[in-house]
Amino acid sequence: MSTEQDEPILYDVLLVPKAASQRVSEQGVRAWVNYFQGMGLVRIVKETLSEDWTELYFEAAYASHGMFYYGELVAGPPVFQEMCLRFGAKSWSPDYESVDDVYFSLEFRGCTHNRVLDEVTSRTHDILHNNPRVVSKVHVAMREHPKQEGVAVNKRLKRKERGDALIGTRTEDL
Repeated sequence: MSTEQDEPILYDVLLVPKAASQRVSEQGVRAWVNYFQGMGLVRIVKETLSEDWTELYFEAAYASHGMFYYGELVAGPPVFQEMCLRFGAKSWSPDYESVDDVYFSLEFRGCTHNRVLDEVTSRTHDILHNNPRVVSKVHVAMREHPKQEGVAVNKRLKRKERGDALIGTRTEDL
């Protein structure tokens, strides 16, 4: 019996829309993040904003194993090392075999499993309406996070200051 393989095989798992040209809205991404964080599946740790794209980086949370297998948490390393959600107006190549340029991707890096459960793709479809397909490959190394391109745009929706309304807001004492 050989003990050559002490390290488990890790995978990178990618979810992309079946229609590569499909885009997702910022509100849809916000809803996806709120749901998956609220369920304890992921925790956002970093955000990179640019004019044409946004990347959100997540770490595994206490219930992350529920995206890859049923049952209780098995002792050992987290089910993934990092998750990257990228979307924007500019397409890019996710560097997976048989995947064209896309405008949205969800990539689990350094996974202990080579597939996510159907519930993850189903819930992603319910929230983003993008009918995702799953592609995986053997994990080689963690990618560096890209640097910001151009001037960063604050994409967070802020409440705007209201001006004086003209009707129904002022009263006069007679």
